[in-house]
Amino acid sequence: MIFRCKVDGLDEIVWWILSMGPHCVVNKPPELADRVGELAAGIVSQYEKPQKVTGKKTATIKKSTRR
Repeated sequence: MIFRCKVDGLDEIVWWILSMGPHCVVNKPPELADRVGELAAGIVSQYEKPQKVTGKKTATIKKSTRR
């Protein structure tokens, strides 16, 4: 499916695109593709670091200060 739309700025659509995860690829405009790619890479980097195993199964959520 190809979805096209006109928006007033990239901020209003970038988070919607990211919410689709791997089910969406931005082809144009290049600025939007770059921004989505950078944000997705930042998300991936949060999960690449090995986690300490303590015996307890807990989840830790750290709010990112990056924008």
